[in-house]
Amino acid sequence: MPKDKADKADKKGAKKKAPPKKAGKDEKPPKPIKWAADKGPTPATTLDLIRSAVIDINESVFPKNIRQDHQNSGIMPTIIKEVFMPPNAPSEVATLIESSLVYQNSANYEMAVKSLEMARSIWKEYERKAQNKLSDAAAVFMLRPEQELYFELSLGSIYESCGKDDIAMSCYMKARAIKLPADHPDQAFAYCCLGSVLFHIDEPAWSLRCYLKAREIRE
Repeated sequence: MPKDKADKADKKGAKKKAPPKKAGKDEKPPKPIKWAADKGPTPATTLDLIRSAVIDINESVFPKNIRQDHQNSGIMPTIIKEVFMPPNAPSEVATLIESSLVYQNSANYEMAVKSLEMARSIWKEYERKAQNKLSDAAAVFMLRPEQELYFELSLGSIYESCGKDDIAMSCYMKARAIKLPADHPDQAFAYCCLGSVLFHIDEPAWSLRCYLKAREIRE
């Protein structure tokens, strides 16, 4: 078929577009299309709420300055050291304990340790004589748990003051291992001291656990 005839046939076959209808007098105009209103944000699921709660807890327990995300000296937590009083001791031992405290405050840590160790040795000798154990010189004599606790905590405090945190932690762990009565409040001292040294070596999570344990013991 020639091309001209084919074009004419296509034009004849093509449907003519109907002209737009005119609205009658009584006919109402078509209503405008109304799109659905915005339903707002999608309600949070249980998983979303749990994740949000975890973030809030982490922010309140470990602030940004502790996690090194934000540094602000105005909100940096301050660790207040526990004050443990020396037990009643013989006058010679009490003098050495007091000398150890003076040496520690004056940054003479070597003499502070020597005075404290000397005080413990002399006190053990006093107790040994009081219990008539002079005949058995090879026996290892220990002080009462409260007395041993004081010396271990004091030694740890001296080492912590001079920056030897590893030795201080060792002393505090020995103090924690000392067996006291179940309801003895002095059990919390070792955990407080551990919390202090852990905080200073940038372990805030473990430090917090120690302080929470100390609070649990005292409640």
